[in-house]
Amino acid sequence: ADCGAAVFAGAFRLTAENMRKFYELDNKYVYRLTNLPLVSTSNPCKTNNNRFVRKDAGNDSSGCSSDSNDEFPTIVTALTSFIGDMNQSEQDVVRVLDINGISMNCNDASNDSLGASFTVTIPSSGAIACFTHSYKYESSVFVMNDWVVNHPGNPSYYKDSQTNPIAVVAEHENISGNVEESVSLNYPPWSFH
Repeated sequence: ADCGAAVFAGAFRLTAENMRKFYELDNKYVYRLTNLPLVSTSNPCKTNNNRFVRKDAGNDSSGCSSDSNDEFPTIVTALTSFIGDMNQSEQDVVRVLDINGISMNCNDASNDSLGASFTVTIPSSGAIACFTHSYKYESSVFVMNDWVVNHPGNPSYYKDSQTNPIAVVAEHENISGNVEESVSLNYPPWSFH
């Protein structure tokens, strides 16, 4: 059993620390994709299916540096209500809100709400958080082992004796102590895109 692959059983949160274990124990490149462009994304006033992401969860205790709360108060109400329906233990740690089948009850002909950020008060604790309207796969988690090998840009990196641009995120020495850096693949992660 000591030589076997790691076994994960039961439910667990995809925290940076837990995601990092996939690489450390089994050499799996498991990443949270971030900074994805808003490709084919409608503004939240035009659709009932939206994703909002708490992109800077460790540093947003004073809210968003610039928010759209005054322009779109019904979106803030919808976010607060959605979070309020969660277990109290989940409210302070939630990073992704997939709000599906719920109208934001707003109008936005100029798309100002597309990609906008909203300061929200967490109902159970009164803590402040910043949620940003995002692409539907923003902060989703993927196993990238096949992509590490098969990405079409890899040959140019190998030819120039450079590290694989996808693998380097997990493989670099984490000197900052921020585990999030070793499990977040930011778009675009390499310069040839």
